[in-house]
Amino acid sequence: MHGGSGGTAEQVEVVTNFVPVAGVDCKRIHVYLVEVTNQDAQEDGGEGSDQQVREAALRSALFSRAVAGTGAERAVFDGREYAYSAKGLHKEWPGQELQRSVDGGDEAPGRFQVALRVHRRYETGLVARICAGDAAVPEAAAKGLQFALDSVLRVGLRPWLQCVGGRYLSAHAAVATDAGFDIWWEYRLAVHPTRTRMLVSVTARAVPVIASDVRTLDDLWARFFEPGSGAGQGVADAGDRAWAQFEGCVRGLRVAIPGDAAAVTGGVRVAGLAPKHADGRCVVVGRDTVVALDQCALAERQVLGQLSRRQRGRLMSQSAVAPARRLELLRHGAQLVARACRDSGALAAFKIRVGDGLATAPGHVLAAPQMQLRGATAAVAADTGRWELGGHQVLDGAHVRSWAVLVLASAQALGEPQARAFAVQLAKTGSEAGVVFAQSVPPIVYGSVQCIERAVEDACAAAQRAAASGERAQLVVCVLPSPAVAVYGEIKRVALTRVGVHTQCVLVANARGHRPQLLRGVALKINTKLGGSTAALHGPAGAPSLLDTEPTMVISADVTHTSEAQGMSVAAVVWSVDLHARRFAGLAIQHPHRMEIIENMDAVVRHCLRVFYARTGRKPARILYYRDGVNDSLLPAVRDVELPAIRRGCALVEPAYAPPLAVLIARKRHHSRFMLDAANCRPGTLVDAMVGPLAGAGGFHLLAHRSVHGVSQPVYYLVLDPGGLDIAQLRQLTYHLCYTYPIYTRPAIMPAPLYYAHRLAARGRLQLSQRFDALPCFATSRAETKKSNRAAKAHPPHLVPVHADLGNS
Repeated sequence: MHGGSGGTAEQVEVVTNFVPVAGVDCKRIHVYLVEVTNQDAQEDGGEGSDQQVREAALRSALFSRAVAGTGAERAVFDGREYAYSAKGLHKEWPGQELQRSVDGGDEAPGRFQVALRVHRRYETGLVARICAGDAAVPEAAAKGLQFALDSVLRVGLRPWLQCVGGRYLSAHAAVATDAGFDIWWEYRLAVHPTRTRMLVSVTARAVPVIASDVRTLDDLWARFFEPGSGAGQGVADAGDRAWAQFEGCVRGLRVAIPGDAAAVTGGVRVAGLAPKHADGRCVVVGRDTVVALDQCALAERQVLGQLSRRQRGRLMSQSAVAPARRLELLRHGAQLVARACRDSGALAAFKIRVGDGLATAPGHVLAAPQMQLRGATAAVAADTGRWELGGHQVLDGAHVRSWAVLVLASAQALGEPQARAFAVQLAKTGSEAGVVFAQSVPPIVYGSVQCIERAVEDACAAAQRAAASGERAQLVVCVLPSPAVAVYGEIKRVALTRVGVHTQCVLVANARGHRPQLLRGVALKINTKLGGSTAALHGPAGAPSLLDTEPTMVISADVTHTSEAQGMSVAAVVWSVDLHARRFAGLAIQHPHRMEIIENMDAVVRHCLRVFYARTGRKPARILYYRDGVNDSLLPAVRDVELPAIRRGCALVEPAYAPPLAVLIARKRHHSRFMLDAANCRPGTLVDAMVGPLAGAGGFHLLAHRSVHGVSQPVYYLVLDPGGLDIAQLRQLTYHLCYTYPIYTRPAIMPAPLYYAHRLAARGRLQLSQRFDALPCFATSRAETKKSNRAAKAHPPHLVPVHADLGNS
């Protein structure tokens, strides 16, 4: 292995998933609002009767019939709400509106009314101004034009795809699985302006389509569960929980049943009949027709809805195709886009010209750091970004003087000898890595998931009794029977707010395995939670880091929205408290529902500065602010609210104190993908040629890691303000901070401070005033749901501080 050098970065040419748009030669795009209603339902009267037609395929068919011979057949209809045209069709309509009544035919007997109304008009000349970052272009016009171009291209692609359950899919390079479905691909197109041109991103999403050899619902049941799990051994013997899971999978599938003249019916819903029923488990078709599973013949080419755990695993593992295979899929999608723009009658009037293949972009590979361990330096492998402890130890190893293992599974699932052997191996592995365990054989305590607080307290008491110095428990390793969110959340809530002890959760299957790699990862997590440090940055020669020249405080922030505690939002702010950005402190702040902008940022920053000064004895000469989870619509708010608040926070410490402030917005949710010669790019690959006009002067995509499976996803950084700092050094430090996430011996996807903010926000969701496993979303019956809702309404859950014994850990 070898580390990078501080010389000129290596230049590379990467293949992107973008198709360049050469031009949009029509002058305008007219948008029409489409409404399709059922006239028969309207005449029947009943308040609340459903008059709207919502099925996309039926709406499209009715639209085509209604506009035939009116001149509006040139319009492109997206199947939902809008139709698009390159010419003003409404000029020939009386009253700027077109209404037609049509027959539903075999698809839907009855009469329907289709109405088109003028909605908007966009000038395509805005494309060049948008790419140039013209601030005079109204945001609504820019977004609307992009949305219109997206829709037109997507509809134009449909003739070369197959409609499966209302979704347009491609069977090109389909992947067969053993879980009852094949993986087809759904091509998604999105228009992206860059500083020089307009691009269309092409992505391929995996969709589970029922396999051709699955002919009945009984066949699907046999593939639903893992072989040998016992759940899918027989339909008649299936438990209620397994049956409820299967119900979500088949609801809505089209089946043919004996004696049905139409052969295929829609709206299947699954119900469990009484055990004494002669036909065993059956399904209910339509309203009241009861049919056995083996009598329900599946119609071809249907998309599965809810998947079992086994099926989800197959979908994730087999859709993460190798870069060469992914590149083949993307090139096929690019060919379809070019063909649609050239040959599609629907797109002819729009005169959209695109390139023949995927665009390429220049990039360069940043120099990797070296990692400082205890008494040694570890080099980073250039091709993978990995570094190994080898025979060395972590930089700062924690001392675990009082700990216990709490088994929340049955003794049959994990016996005491097995639990003890796991603890011995964990202590041994940790000690080899430099994490000192004073007791190689801690006390083993068994508890119940029904009484988690009592179980954690018992484990802490056992640890304190076993400790040589009688010290209070520092750590409880919890062995869980399953990855249930309710159990995990309640353990963390109790440990954080009630008992005051660090916890490390491990699944019972992993506790039985003793895999060295897993044990090493658990040991690194324990070391981090107890205040240790895995490694420090040791920059490449000739390339001093920003951290080496002047005192720099790194702040990162994130906001998360809970789905459990009545939509409560949690903001997290973390900041470095040393001169090397190795140690961080943090605050979790309760926010109103769905609030994205962090309130009182000036007071938060003043607190951050005081802690930094107390720990280092120096004031930061500059501040580097990373912000996660900000989309385009929130950028002005961050710029106009959070950044002035940070500067006010500095002035609160000292009126004349105004250190330079560099601001980077990190985004993981985007469509950009880069590959190098049908392989993943090397860690440190930076591409700045595909950034949008809002990305700032130094915006860039950074591939800090190299994926083990599938194609690596870059993080998109928008530089709102470089703060007078050198852009090259700012990018280099951002890449190097990806190596400092202490539970990995490889670079993370994004800098460690952003991970800390994300983890703290997620932990804040668990610092609740009431039992986590008693929240309404975890209720198992309707009565429990009502009871939980009443309790939550009477006493809304809120954040509570962490236990005093944990402090700011």
